[in-house]
Amino acid sequence: MAKKLDERQKELKTYKFKIWDGFRPRQAQYNIYKNLWQNLCKKHPEWDLEKMLTEVEIFIANPYAKGMVPPHSTGGAVDLTLTDLSGKELEMGTVFDYFGPESRADYYEKNNVNKTFCQNRRLLRQAMESGGFSQYDEEWWHYDYGNQPWAVKLNKKQILYEEVATPELR
Repeated sequence: MAKKLDERQKELKTYKFKIWDGFRPRQAQYNIYKNLWQNLCKKHPEWDLEKMLTEVEIFIANPYAKGMVPPHSTGGAVDLTLTDLSGKELEMGTVFDYFGPESRADYYEKNNVNKTFCQNRRLLRQAMESGGFSQYDEEWWHYDYGNQPWAVKLNKKQILYEEVATPELR
């Protein structure tokens, strides 16, 4: 993954990557999942269990869902943005980990709202997809390479990365 990102970085020339997340073990994934669950429960006490599951799992993979390996737990997922050469983040329309419809990769293009956001998201997407990454549609910042979502989205016959074994935290 580091080599793939380095290749993409070299192609960009006038921009740099700012990486927020790469690998995370299931326990870290669970903590993020639980935190979003609790926040949405407070914000939407009227939601039933089914609605809560649907909304949380748009943005955070359930780390203990049967047959599911969270993408970040393989080391094949990365959350990132672009900066200019001085390190200033390009405007993407939302902050990282904003959990709402505006975080969808195509939100600003479909709603014809802001050309700058569209261009910046498109620049990031082109840089990543030209290197073989796939984008998670619900998050403009999330890209996969070699894991389950990547294989499904790009019709690959096999994955390159399985779950990274980590010691249990006690």
